[in-house]
Amino acid sequence: MIMKAGGEVPRSEVHPKDHKIGLRLTRRNRAISSLVELRRSISDLETSKLLGSRPLSTATRSAFGARKFQPHVTILQPNNGSPYDLKPIGKDLRNTIRNIEFDAFEVKYKPGN
Repeated sequence: MIMKAGGEVPRSEVHPKDHKIGLRLTRRNRAISSLVELRRSISDLETSKLLGSRPLSTATRSAFGARKFQPHVTILQPNNGSPYDLKPIGKDLRNTIRNIEFDAFEVKYKPGN
């Protein structure tokens, strides 16, 4: 999928080669349990001062950003030369990569957010 709001649905005006390309991990993916555990490990950082009126994050809900937590993994950066139809890339990737494991978070801070 295109890593852009609404990127799960192909749109003729948005070409994949110009955007990050990624995978959305579904709840049945084996990597989810590790990812949920990592999210839990930082939940102590969500203090009432930081959250304000926001509810705490859970395994399926995020206090920040998109309300519903849907894990994604970027596999290609912009200017990647990918074709408009991403199905062949997805098929090749699924035949090549067997396991995805998470063992760390990367937090990107954007001032003003």
